[in-house]
Amino acid sequence: MVSGVVVDRLREGEKAVRNVLLASLGLAALKGVCGLVSGSIALLSDAFHNASDSLTNLASLFGIKLAQRRATERFPYGYYKAETLAAFFISFFLILAGIELAQESYSRFLSPISLEFAPIALATALIAIVASYLISRYEANVGRKTGLQSIGVLASEAKVDILTSSLVLIGVVSTSLGYSLLEPLVGFLISMLILKIGISNVWHALISLM
Repeated sequence: MVSGVVVDRLREGEKAVRNVLLASLGLAALKGVCGLVSGSIALLSDAFHNASDSLTNLASLFGIKLAQRRATERFPYGYYKAETLAAFFISFFLILAGIELAQESYSRFLSPISLEFAPIALATALIAIVASYLISRYEANVGRKTGLQSIGVLASEAKVDILTSSLVLIGVVSTSLGYSLLEPLVGFLISMLILKIGISNVWHALISLM
């Protein structure tokens, strides 16, 4: 059975994921609108990335809620492993995001972007970097306090969001200076980092499930 202490930790983790889900949806909306206004393909892609983050938050929320269910005859040890299983699927989405970003970087290398309202995209990227940093710190603290693996994975993903928002910032600045090919090169390096984090988290989740 799941002890009362564990249930309290799961409930605290559930609250944290709900808060982060709202923040992620807000960032996706902000980047999407500003991307359309400024004409930044990078910002629109980052908005899509934040939308995919929302899906992983929902997966984590589902896993944590399921883990709080009482043990049954069929599952005499409860559903606590559901939280680790959610961490596995979140990490899988992270790998997909890395592949997607690598493809986008290649596409931008072939077709460099041009911006109409660079200051809007620049301001949005800066806001996103700060917001992603605060979210990452918040999730890391909750993850250490509760011991929930999926929260720790979400914190890793928030760190990736800092890097992707930094990519947008570099893209906006370099494009404004006439160096539009710099962005896809940085994007490829970041996509490799995302893949490394995702594969590592999948491995740790599999070990915990065994």
